[in-house]
Amino acid sequence: MWSKRLADIRPETVFFYGLFLLLLGYARVIWLPMPELDSRFLGVEYYLASWIKWTLPVLWMTSAWLINYLMTEQFQILKRYSFIGFFWGLTMIHFGDFELVIGSVLMVVWFLTVSRIQTSKSLIAEFLDIGLFTGVMTLIDIRYITLLPLAWVLMLAYGRIRWRGVFGSIWGLVTVHILTAILTWTVGAFSRYLDYFTWPEMEFILPDRMHWVWLTAVLFWWILSLGNYFQALSFANIVKRQTLSAILFIQLGAITLWATGVWHPIMTLTCVPIGSLVFITNDLQYRKWKWWKEIVFWSMILLSPYAFS
Repeated sequence: MWSKRLADIRPETVFFYGLFLLLLGYARVIWLPMPELDSRFLGVEYYLASWIKWTLPVLWMTSAWLINYLMTEQFQILKRYSFIGFFWGLTMIHFGDFELVIGSVLMVVWFLTVSRIQTSKSLIAEFLDIGLFTGVMTLIDIRYITLLPLAWVLMLAYGRIRWRGVFGSIWGLVTVHILTAILTWTVGAFSRYLDYFTWPEMEFILPDRMHWVWLTAVLFWWILSLGNYFQALSFANIVKRQTLSAILFIQLGAITLWATGVWHPIMTLTCVPIGSLVFITNDLQYRKWKWWKEIVFWSMILLSPYAFS
């Protein structure tokens, strides 16, 4: 059974689903028009060459492997389960947006940077890293600065918040912008850096390929997984319990920021894979019915053609 095999962390299993994602990605590139390949840095949009679209399937596959490595091996949030990487890859192929993929990967790395606080013995250094990484993300979109107070909320949930650490995280963010200001001054682009701090417009049009059938299915699985989330709070180790609760805080925080107009919907969507995919994988880990795992696995594959319509 495919679901049983995907639950195994053996390298050949991970290689197999990576190859499948690569082929699925190139099927999209060949037969469907791709979204506009643009990116922005310090508020300026950069249009990429059209040939870059051929590298996107490799990016989708590589990001799926990266998420699998970070979540299941390095941090062992979902030990022995490679569902998370496979579902991540399907999600990225579905949206097919370059900026969304980069933002989502950065968001996961940011979250894992925050997660290190749970077991770290040098809290001040970890807080500084969080500030530095948040500062890098604010160079892409200034509204990512709201991740800093969100990180403090997660620290409070972990019971490891320190005032010195809070000031350290602020200093890390400020340091990134001081270095950026010096660099832009050196190359004669300091005025562009100052203009960047104008809060962008709140209007945003969802991409045409945002298929609500797919999103509704993900939301449906997320709701079903809440029962096993509460079960994990009773039986899982402390790191996993805190991590799942932190993910829940992130989801609620992202929805709140989006509902209040602080964040673009595209920024909220960068948080969707973190919450929904980890919750679905946690649900599969506690489900004893193999037929349920098969339904989830195949329905994810069968719904992926919505990315091609």
